[in-house]
Amino acid sequence: MASDQPPKRVGVELPLVYSGAADADVLLANHFSLQQNPLDDFLLTVGQLAPPPLLGSPDDQVEQARKLGAVPIRVLGRFSFSRHRAEELLQLLQRQIAAYDSARGLDR
Repeated sequence: MASDQPPKRVGVELPLVYSGAADADVLLANHFSLQQNPLDDFLLTVGQLAPPPLLGSPDDQVEQARKLGAVPIRVLGRFSFSRHRAEELLQLLQRQIAAYDSARGLDR
């Protein structure tokens, strides 16, 4: 006899492990761009901005800077995530910043 009840879902919880994290390069990320893409996700571009070397007198440096036209940002990665994951990231950053400030006696 068939049941009108949906099948019982059985779940198994497994630990999550970042595979290879200890071997991954640690990169300086100091420039970020965040936009909403057409799929309703957020798109985060993470980059590294290194100022170009400008040498000589202050006047020489100004002249060199004018000739640059633009300063390149090395893109380290582009990440797409849902609004829910954006909230998780926000909470994670807020907790870490609060712990950092608390450990250093900073009032913010």
